[in-house]
Amino acid sequence: MPVPAGSVGLYRVRDPSQAGLVYVGQGQIRTRLRAHLAKAARPDHPQARWFAVPDLECSWTTNDSWLGHQRLELENDLIAAHVLEHGAPPSAQFLG
Repeated sequence: MPVPAGSVGLYRVRDPSQAGLVYVGQGQIRTRLRAHLAKAARPDHPQARWFAVPDLECSWTTNDSWLGHQRLELENDLIAAHVLEHGAPPSAQFLG
């Protein structure tokens, strides 16, 4: 199912061949995912190798009633849960 245009919420990116997540994000989902994929085309970008994986998976949840600071808090909670489970943040999370 494609991401509905203009949808705002939380998303996660996953490489099915690896344990853990590649990235957790928030905002306008379609716009943010396109920005991540653009990084894959720039070999000099620190996140390029993570977003250049051909079979990445993405899941998301939308909620237009969440305020920006609430989405940021939820994003941070998801990153923290990943750290608790895997001992590190998602692989591309803090690379640029």
